[in-house]
Amino acid sequence: MKRSFLVLVVVAVTLGAFGAMLVAAHPSLAKTPLSGTEAADLQYVREEEKLARDVYQELDGLYGEQIPIFAKIAVSENTHTLAIKALLDRYGVTDPAADDEHGVFVNHELQKLYDELVESGSASLREGLLVGVVIEE
Repeated sequence: MKRSFLVLVVVAVTLGAFGAMLVAAHPSLAKTPLSGTEAADLQYVREEEKLARDVYQELDGLYGEQIPIFAKIAVSENTHTLAIKALLDRYGVTDPAADDEHGVFVNHELQKLYDELVESGSASLREGLLVGVVIEE
């Protein structure tokens, strides 16, 4: 992946939707098409951020009355998914999360990981918090 493109993606995710607007407006990017690898990387990151959001939503459903942190992080992860979606739209790349069905992923590895994380996090609040650590690492 081109280093400058990678830096811009990191900035977009970090800044959320506002960052995506900045990247989308960058004139040199408008003239530079994505390579197949770059497009695939964006698709993967879109689903990876969706995975984080969906897992945190599941954990909030289980433990939200005990602690509010999972809901707060889910909102943040949603901002990340939207930032990547803006880039997918900008470059005309197919969005693997277009249907945005909760807990459903095109990437089979991410589907398996989601299922494992939800199962593990469902065991107890402590396990749910450890799942959060895994996601953030």
